[in-house]
Amino acid sequence: MEVKIDKPLDEIDCNMIFSLASSWTWGEDRRIKAFKLKEYQIAGTRIFLEFHTIRKSQRYDEIKYFLFSLGSFLDLCEYRIEAIKVNEVLRKDSC
Repeated sequence: MEVKIDKPLDEIDCNMIFSLASSWTWGEDRRIKAFKLKEYQIAGTRIFLEFHTIRKSQRYDEIKYFLFSLGSFLDLCEYRIEAIKVNEVLRKDSC
């Protein structure tokens, strides 16, 4: 996933995004860990996150819920999202 924002993140916000991405959970009791952070990069106004799916719901889109959380954090810190790009990469042995 790649998120482009309107201005570069400061160091504290970079650390907060890493923490959010690496420990994010969801569900009624916030105990469901849907994915594991594999790669994390911030360069200028670009946030790149790569996840490995641990547990995929058939009914819900966990990535969308994560993006709501990320967007809420960015909005709280007065960053504006300019673009979001999400790519799904299937492993060859998953078919």
